Order: sequence, then C-alpha cells, then structure tokens
Amino acid sequence: LNTPGGRLFPIDNELLANMIAQEWSSQQSTVKMGTMHLTSLTFTCLDNPSQLSEAKLARQLCDYLHTDTLLYFDSNSIEQLDRLQETQWRPLVDWFNAQFPDLKLRISKDIDHASTTGSSTPPLLFGENATLEAENSFTRYLSRNFNLSTLIAFNYIAECLRSVILTVSPASG
Repeated sequence: LNTPGGRLFPIDNELLANMIAQEWSSQQSTVKMGTMHLTSLTFTCLDNPSQLSEAKLARQLCDYLHTDTLLYFDSNSIEQLDRLQETQWRPLVDWFNAQFPDLKLRISKDIDHASTTGSSTPPLLFGENATLEAENSFTRYLSRNFNLSTLIAFNYIAECLRSVILTVSPASG
C-alpha cells in the first residue's frame, strides 16, 4: 500500500496496524476515504502535504490557544451551563495554567466580543505578563515530547476537539 504521495505505507505499531486493517476491511465495494480516519491521519503523517515542521506545528498549536473552546464561557447562558463550565472547564484551564504558568490563560465570559468588535481575540484571553513568544513552556513541552508525526496527530485532535487544552489534559485520556 502506498500513500497518496507515493510513499510506502509502513506501520510499525501492531495495534495501529490492526486498527487500520479494520478500517480497510469494513469498506464495501467502494473505498470511502472519508470513513477511514486513521488511514487518512497516517497518510498525512507520512506525506506531510503541507510541509509542516515541528517548530511551525508547535507555534500553530500555541496560537490556537487564542480560540480554545474552554476559554470562552457564555455569560448569558442558563444556570446549568454556567455550573458545568465552572465545574468541568475551569479546573482544566487551571490545570493547564499550573503546567504552563508563563501563558497565564484567562477565561472570557464575553463570548459575543468577537462578533461585536470584529476582533477574534477576547480582551482578557491571556493574563498580564503572559509569554506569547515562540519559545514558551508549552512550545518547549511540545518539542520535548512529540516528533513531527505525533505533532501532526496532536494538531488533528486539537482541531477536532476545538481545544488544545483538552488535547493535552490527562483528564481527556
């Protein structure tokens, strides 16, 4: 089997190989790549069609924090949603801040700010003296713990969840 980029499709992990084999065996008369998520992700990791580097992916993920779902609470929500946001999301944001204290992430309760001001970043997303340059504790964590293929997968998961915080959180594992 070759990737769309013409590379061989080696799988050196037995569990992943079995899961991809299951995707292929579940195909009927027509191969529907849209239903083969692990195959597609593995193709992307092997081919790297966007020619991403580890440094660029780490910076993208750090930049993605500006739009992380967990940082936006709806101040106009019903009481039950308020309670869920406070009990489920705030502890994850607090955990992330404890792990990466130089980012000083803040929760915005002004969910309508972007639509009323034209700005995509709420005014208090990052706390005072937050470290937003390319080299911060989060980008160092990514570069120490992930190679290019796992960063591509990490980015894919973060985009699916709409949250870097959930992707890195031990509570999501």
